[in-house]
Formats: sequence, structure tokens, C-alpha cells
Amino acid sequence: MGLKTYFDFAENDYQYLQNTAKDGYVANTMGALAAGVCEKYLKHLTDRYVKPASLEESTEKTAALRTHNLKRLVRYLEGALSIRFTDEVRAAVNEVDGYYFSTRYPGDEAIELTAEDIQRAVEATRVCREFVLAVITGLEEEQSETKEITK
Repeated sequence: MGLKTYFDFAENDYQYLQNTAKDGYVANTMGALAAGVCEKYLKHLTDRYVKPASLEESTEKTAALRTHNLKRLVRYLEGALSIRFTDEVRAAVNEVDGYYFSTRYPGDEAIELTAEDIQRAVEATRVCREFVLAVITGLEEEQSETKEITK
């Protein structure tokens, strides 16, 4: 497969999470993985399609690529790519946002996920993935049309 991009890593993790859930596993790390899958899909859009026009925009892009906060990534992408996240996608992202830390480490913010939590997290990754694939298709078509016009 060749893991070279955020998308490659997201797809690899997505397949693993889907298969693990299908096999009936319930583990906190699956919540962290779900958050990571969504994060990588969103970071793929950032890395591949955001073209900063200034130093300030470049700094913002770098900050977006360093965050684990999915809501922040959504807000960033809405501005940087002028895309609108649907309510369904926002709800999916909100479902797993925060799992990156709260399902991996003990402390006041730690939670223990149930089988139902895992199923919702797995569904959230599916919704996020489908949205990102649709955005990629749209952006690729726009780029193709722009190349045709400039020929």
C-alpha cells in the first residue's frame, strides 16, 4: 500500500478499526484510534489542498497540522478551503473529539468506553471518511477544470 500521506495512514487505520469492531472488540484504544482516523482524514485535506498565500497563512496551516483538536481542524478547513461541513459530519467529529487523550491516559478527564460508544465512534469515522472523499472529488474536479481553462 505504501503509507506516504495522511490519507494513506487514515485508510490503513480506518480498515483496522472497522475490522476490529466487526470482530467485537471493545477497548479504549479504539476511541483514540477513531479520533486519529478522523484527524488524519482532515489533515490530508489540509496538507494536500490548502495552499497558503502568505506567511501568516502558512503558520496557520502548520498549527492545524499539529493539533489533535478536531473541531479546530473543521473550523480551519472551512475557512482555508471554503467548504461547509454538514451537521452530520460535525456531529460525527464531535462524537470522537477528545478521545485522543481521554481514552488513553488516566486522570480526571479519563473515560471508559462501552461497546455502544465504540460503535458510535466507528460510525463517526465512516461519516468523516465519506465526507472527505466527497470533498476530495470536488476539489480534484475544480483543479482539473482550472487546468483545462488555463490551457
